[in-house]
Amino acid sequence: MIIPAVFDASAYRAFAPPELGTVGDWGLFWNDAFATRWSALRPTWRLPATLHGIGPPSRLPDDESVVRSATARGPGFSITCRITGDPPPSIVLSGATRVVTAPTESRRLSSSSSAPAVTRARAVGMQLVAFDLELQTRFGPFPFRDGTAVWQSPGHASGSEVFTDITGAPDALAEPRMRPGDMVLPRLELLLLDLDTDC
Repeated sequence: MIIPAVFDASAYRAFAPPELGTVGDWGLFWNDAFATRWSALRPTWRLPATLHGIGPPSRLPDDESVVRSATARGPGFSITCRITGDPPPSIVLSGATRVVTAPTESRRLSSSSSAPAVTRARAVGMQLVAFDLELQTRFGPFPFRDGTAVWQSPGHASGSEVFTDITGAPDALAEPRMRPGDMVLPRLELLLLDLDTDC
């Protein structure tokens, strides 16, 4: 079974990227926003799972959405999740997961749950994915009075992805900084791994 996993610039800053063929225990993370954000990475990927260890509700700071942490499990995989609203007993993961622990590392990215969910797999595919950013409208609670705030922030422009098959991870990913007044948003890169659990 293949699980797509994003190794992004945050992971690059935390630890070295894996090599093609690496086998070990991967810490993977998924939330329901990934189903939309990464839908173009592996459009046909679907992973049915049951949810275990559902945590207490908490609120996201940007839009105060109520979320819960849980572990999505199935044959050969265990993935840390964050689910918006009341989690159902089972879900279907789509889009892609995100690497928060590589097999050679003991640290986890700070944005991940502390749950020790790991999936044993081999990295059998590797692609460099470049994509455009676009300004996207977002909504959230207005901090000083009842109501809704509206703002724009950079987001992934779906359909702009360019995939390049590679046999080794680059030394760094393109992550240009945006400056006030920039009229053209930069292109960003990520490393996309295909992890095979039948190892």
